[in-house]
Amino acid sequence: MAPPPKKNNGSEAESMDTNHRGGPAGLVRVFRNDATTLVYPEYSGNRLCQTLGNLQTDPGVGLAVPDFAMGDVLYLTGRASILVGGEVAAYLPRTKLAVRIDVLEARFVKGGLPFRGSVIDYSPYNPPVRRLATEKTLAGTTADEAGLGTARLVAQEEITPTISCYVFQLSLSPSSSSASSSSTQAPPLWQPGQHVTLDFSPELDHGWSHMRDDDPQSLNDDFVRTFTISSSTGAPPSSDPLAPVEFEITARRHGPATRLLAKWNLRVPLERPVLGFGGEEAFRLPVLAQAAENSTEKPAQRTTSVFVAGGVGITPLMALRREDLALAVKVAEKDPALGGDGTTTLFVTGSADSGSDGQANDEEHRLKIARLEEMGVVVKMKRMEQDDVLSAAAGGKSGDNKRRFFCCTGPELMKRLLEWTEGEDVVFESFQY
Repeated sequence: MAPPPKKNNGSEAESMDTNHRGGPAGLVRVFRNDATTLVYPEYSGNRLCQTLGNLQTDPGVGLAVPDFAMGDVLYLTGRASILVGGEVAAYLPRTKLAVRIDVLEARFVKGGLPFRGSVIDYSPYNPPVRRLATEKTLAGTTADEAGLGTARLVAQEEITPTISCYVFQLSLSPSSSSASSSSTQAPPLWQPGQHVTLDFSPELDHGWSHMRDDDPQSLNDDFVRTFTISSSTGAPPSSDPLAPVEFEITARRHGPATRLLAKWNLRVPLERPVLGFGGEEAFRLPVLAQAAENSTEKPAQRTTSVFVAGGVGITPLMALRREDLALAVKVAEKDPALGGDGTTTLFVTGSADSGSDGQANDEEHRLKIARLEEMGVVVKMKRMEQDDVLSAAAGGKSGDNKRRFFCCTGPELMKRLLEWTEGEDVVFESFQY
């Protein structure tokens, strides 16, 4: 980025100031296309904010966006605005500082670079891509940034060596929409399968740091985390809409927030701000009941729901690592209906733990698989494939039965699922925050 020359005492022009701004693919977001507006989050870097000071003095900017692989260059000129605090939320939620550029002119120069380059490695200090508020709204994932109240950790249960269940007690704030409802019956705060967004920054954000080689990504981490809720519908008592309610999350220990939860001593209170609940539109159930209410649908035509999940949890079709079998056993025992008539197919990957006790661990895994099969769960020791997914609902899209696929996985498996189910009725939700 190169702001115009700065003036010295109103007379002499100093040399032009040029600063690199980089990050992962998607760093710069296109806020609007008719009159092009770009927005990017201002990362911490050295936190000297020299470029921001120049933009405040003179908002005129020039951008050069190179394509090192093809040698092309995109040149842009425009005017910049600095977005701070609350005004950033309209563009990039959960971002404290951003720059908006209204593009005035653009030039694309094909082959403008005299050299070519390829990616060796990305900087470990690059934070995750921040998506626009409009993108999150379209995906149905925008959380209530005003906050609903606080969640206090009240119980922990280790299910596997890497997965635990955490119980939180939610205390609503008087200003929350649920608490201020005049209805005699308080509406539910969440439905099973939705997610809750918690703010861990009060506990994990230790303030300014120039560089942190021991944990590079913490430099630009907002410590806001989203978890799928693993407990039933939650609503405060109608007699007291501010009464505390409890919810559970089942999560794998991965990163600072889940490490904090796993190691926390419950004798010391741990309270976290709750930013909101989401996912209420994408997984509206039950599908069969909705199909039955559809008067235009033939009585013989019913909608079969196929759930495809990869990660923590259990649904009628999912993938699981071998060391996490205890989670599948726990969930199947909690809800016996999951095992009836081959309702659930479990794809198990991974191998037994190595070491002197490997044989004992392998025997333990076999016992868990035997227990799952005893409860009617179909266990397959392989990765999920296209035929497994499409054969889960008899009849197919052209048969007497209609079918709908609900997918909840990580990005890589989700990409394959969408390829496998092309042309099918698919419902999924993005977790790219």
